[in-house]
Amino acid sequence: MNASTLLVDPLAALFRTELTGLPPLLLETTHVEVMPLPPLAHIVVIRTFTNSTDQMVEAVLTLPPIAPQEVVYRLIVAIGGVEYHASAQPGKHARRAHDAAVAEGRRAILYELLVGGIQLISIAGIEPGAKVDVQIWSIRPLDRPEENRASLTIPLSAKRQAAIFSLSDVDALVTTAERHSASVSVSADFPSLLVRITGQPFGDRHLISKEEIGVECSRPICLHFAAINGGTLDHREWHVDHPGGWEVTSERGIETFRHPRNPNGTIISDRDDWVFGSMQTPAGEICVTAPLPSEGAHPNAGGLLEIAPNARALRAFAAAGFVESATPKTAADVLLVANVLSRQTSLAFIGPEGELSSHIPTLRKVALSEMESIDFAPEPEEPIEPPPVEYEVPPKPEPVLPEKGGDPISPGARPPRYRWLTWVPLGLALLLVVAAFQTTDAPVLPLFAAFIGLIIVSALRFLPREGSPARRRLPLLILLLLPWIVSIVAEPLLGYLPHEEPPGHADWWIPFQYGLLAVSAILPLVLMPVMRDARRFTLTLGFLNLALTFFAVLANIIIHTPGS
Repeated sequence: MNASTLLVDPLAALFRTELTGLPPLLLETTHVEVMPLPPLAHIVVIRTFTNSTDQMVEAVLTLPPIAPQEVVYRLIVAIGGVEYHASAQPGKHARRAHDAAVAEGRRAILYELLVGGIQLISIAGIEPGAKVDVQIWSIRPLDRPEENRASLTIPLSAKRQAAIFSLSDVDALVTTAERHSASVSVSADFPSLLVRITGQPFGDRHLISKEEIGVECSRPICLHFAAINGGTLDHREWHVDHPGGWEVTSERGIETFRHPRNPNGTIISDRDDWVFGSMQTPAGEICVTAPLPSEGAHPNAGGLLEIAPNARALRAFAAAGFVESATPKTAADVLLVANVLSRQTSLAFIGPEGELSSHIPTLRKVALSEMESIDFAPEPEEPIEPPPVEYEVPPKPEPVLPEKGGDPISPGARPPRYRWLTWVPLGLALLLVVAAFQTTDAPVLPLFAAFIGLIIVSALRFLPREGSPARRRLPLLILLLLPWIVSIVAEPLLGYLPHEEPPGHADWWIPFQYGLLAVSAILPLVLMPVMRDARRFTLTLGFLNLALTFFAVLANIIIHTPGS
């Protein structure tokens, strides 16, 4: 393996190609499908790109934070026309399985939420030239500025140099100046619901159900809903009295299904598959009764009830705000059954062994279009037909990564470096070495205590931030302690080891101690690639452990060498 490889996780995915200097993959199309289910909205976002390289790749797509109270419950990835459905798994288990599959050259897909709701999708095993479709299904509350009006904003892109300081380069959000084709369609009960889109280059216009219109990929999609002809934005249901049916009600609406939380409901049913969830939103409480599969009931390929359209979406929302169900269930169990993405669960797909060659994929980022400044035009009196949207393609877009070393409050500001915390411990270390060989009368113990304290303070400068991906690799640094611990612990064990001479004269003892010192010096260098984004922290702790091992080895040699 050559110098271009990079260790990113010590437990599984040990080798991936270095990201630095590689241009990102570019999105080709984005399509958004919206189905209003007032007071909620069901959203499907489909992004496509192609592996334009001549290598098998692992594509990493970082998306802006999900909206407040948004519930993601489905990820479908199509590679070369073959669909792969991700399923909910406990977060740590899904990450380990994904990294192990990547290390073995297998197809692997992982969708997880990072700090602040940042979305990260990793797709490994994309063959050269393969086209990839990424479908994200979610459901979320509508914004309610007025009783009979609601709105929905869906961002498709991100600002240049979006500052997400807790993310590493591999996880960071990448933007490009290049534009791609984007479109939106809305499926709604239009006799009782009026839908309008705003903020696009063609101005504002009303939408026809299932009409697909082109939009600017660098602007958010802003939709507005109004109840007409006796319609309502507060209540929807679908055969709620039958297995597989559902009901959603806002604080202004009236909940009809009878269950322990609502004993006065007007709909009586003996169905035993319901799950009830309640979620507080800025517009008030939203309550959902949705189907949850009963054991042995209504079997199908996915183990899910499909009697009612949108049953999966409503189940996911109810699971996210779980209160109770017809059968005893825990909130964690319901999240897994509903396939919900959260900070505790990830959506993952792991391909079988032998599906792909054992070649480890090259890591590539997928870039979002850079968000442009938007000047909203005044609302026209009549709908305006949109003109064709043309995009200018600038030459050779470069990836834009968050600048390192910045302050989250003042971007571009550099934190203090405290260089004396580097040079003073080095000077103390040199003085300690001289004092250890009794060439000076300097007090060894006070110098050693000052050295240890300064090294610990120095290491704190480089401690990865809370929530950083490097944090989960910190336990690996326990390996640095092994040489000097072995040097100390092996002394009491020496009497139990097989030897022909007295312990103080064992031929292997002194070389063994020197070997521990060499291992202590090499270990930080071995761990440096693994501890990406925590390399200075690793190097500082490595220097501390080298000093500890040096004095432990020196003490053992003095004890076991007559006349020393």
